[in-house]
Amino acid sequence: SNQLHHSLREHTKVSIFEETDVREFKPQEPFELLTCDVSFISILQIIDAINRLTSKDMILLLNPSLKWEEP
Repeated sequence: SNQLHHSLREHTKVSIFEETDVREFKPQEPFELLTCDVSFISILQIIDAINRLTSKDMILLLNPSLKWEEP
C-alpha cells in the first residue's frame, strides 16, 4: 500500500483502490486501463473479476514465487 508516486496518486484521472478485494469490487463503469498487483493469491483466482472491470487494457504483475496451477 501507499507505493504509488505522489504525482500519480494526486492525478485527477487516476483512481486508487488499495487493499480492495477485486472479487467484491463493483465500479460504476469499466476502467480504460487497469493495473493490478496482487499478493497472497493466485491471479487465476481473480482473473474473471479483473476481466469484467476493464473495457480496454490491463497490466497484471505476477509474483513468480507463487505456484502456477492449470485451471
